[in-house]
Amino acid sequence: MKLPDCFLSLVLAGVVLAGVLFPCADVSAANTCGTTADACDQGKAFDVCKDALAAGVEYIINRNLSPIIVQGCTQVVTGEQTGSYTCSLKAQGFTALYRCYVPVQVAQSAFFYTQNCGSRTPQENWCSPMDGLCYGGCLYKKFQNAATLKFFYSTNALSDGGNYGVCIVGPSTPFPTDCPPDPPVPPDPPVPPDPPCTGANCPPVPPDPPCTGSNCPPVPPDPPCTGANCPPVPPVPPDPPCTGANCPPVPPVPPDPPCTGANCPPVPPQPCTGAACNPPATPGSSSGGVDCGSPPVSSGDPLLVAVIQQQWLVRCGRSREDMDGDGQPDWTKPDGTEITPVPGEGENEASLRHIPVSTSLIDKSGFLGGGGCPALPTVHFGHWATVNFDSAIWCGIIAVMRAIVLLTAAYKALRILMGGGL
Repeated sequence: MKLPDCFLSLVLAGVVLAGVLFPCADVSAANTCGTTADACDQGKAFDVCKDALAAGVEYIINRNLSPIIVQGCTQVVTGEQTGSYTCSLKAQGFTALYRCYVPVQVAQSAFFYTQNCGSRTPQENWCSPMDGLCYGGCLYKKFQNAATLKFFYSTNALSDGGNYGVCIVGPSTPFPTDCPPDPPVPPDPPVPPDPPCTGANCPPVPPDPPCTGSNCPPVPPDPPCTGANCPPVPPVPPDPPCTGANCPPVPPVPPDPPCTGANCPPVPPQPCTGAACNPPATPGSSSGGVDCGSPPVSSGDPLLVAVIQQQWLVRCGRSREDMDGDGQPDWTKPDGTEITPVPGEGENEASLRHIPVSTSLIDKSGFLGGGGCPALPTVHFGHWATVNFDSAIWCGIIAVMRAIVLLTAAYKALRILMGGGL
């Protein structure tokens, strides 16, 4: 108890009885529908209010303050689905109201709900001969499903959706009881098997399924097939070669006898063996070739001599026309005979020889000399055609080709003479 709050209640009431009738208590109780945040549905709020009213009556009786005037649980509707129940009572001869108490002795006078009894779902597993039942503070009425012919209980009238509201348990509205389970349906009697069919009109009897498992009798092997319609017998593969220390020795394979006759294949040549296959080398000698200034001098085997000469030429970078190895053919090098005195420049002065370039230096006895068109043959192409090349047209074509060849040769000759190369 909180003593300061109790003292304040005594001062405000002015009487000791008010302190007895209005005790202070801790309001930290469980959910008792005491606020809108902890609201219940309509049936539970009504049940909690009834329990609180009974607790308040017991509280007054224990203090010999009877007779009691019970004002009950009054419904206050605040909306279509919301409302509350107000609980109050007092002792006769006293003007002060006594509060109702929840089971933990907390004074509470209002019990809120946010859903009415008509929002509950119907119940199909209740069995009762009564048309009305009370459950959780709400009144249920009995109905029958027209499709399944089963009975069920609902908290609202199915025709207009009305709400039956709360109820108090009594002889006309007891608590519901669950229906007993339906008795088990007996199984159908076994159907006797049909008698075996006999006669010509009986259907063929299917063969027994193949036996599987370890208890099956051994299956006899099929007899060997004989006759022309038997499938070919696959060849038996040879045994793999034996490997290991326990294998029996393999007998040597005798060589094939030599072939004799006209149909024998040619015998390949046999390699030479013996002293006759290695004739003595031809004696010879070699000197020089130590540097690029002294070519080698060799005698003996001509092949070896040629090899020695070629190796020296390759090493020294020389060819047949460049024996000194400077990269210029020897026949293009001046030897002093090209320098002659030039008139008017002094007798003792030397200069390069002046060679006048003109067509007089060209030999005209060949292509440039006279000549005429040669006699061209006539070519026959069998049955198709015959072409006569001995005509003025072909002679003109040859003359043009001759001029082109002469001009090309003259151009190449001038480049050579002027040191431009080919």
